[in-house]
Amino acid sequence: IACHKDNYTVIAFSAEWCPDCYRNIPVLAHIQEKTGLKTRVFGHLMRDAKSPNRLWACPPSPMQVDEFKVVKIPHMFVLNNKGEVEGEIIENAPEGKTLERAILDILES
Repeated sequence: IACHKDNYTVIAFSAEWCPDCYRNIPVLAHIQEKTGLKTRVFGHLMRDAKSPNRLWACPPSPMQVDEFKVVKIPHMFVLNNKGEVEGEIIENAPEGKTLERAILDILES
């Protein structure tokens, strides 16, 4: 992952109440610390109980939640330097893979 750190950024959406976030976001932080991969975590997401049309309220929810059409969390997007989505991980890494391996697979595809 370290050899790709200057060309990619991981954007993640998270909440403290979410068990998958509780497991995966610290792993993402560890990957960032060990490899230098740029990450940005939008945390503290809360469901918007007052609006059936708006899933998340932060309050207020960052505009990136709508921009990236976040439905489930954690939702991690791997972006290239142009801001284009190269891949995404929703909730957990694919079965049989670690989060690090899933990110590396996206970086190397």
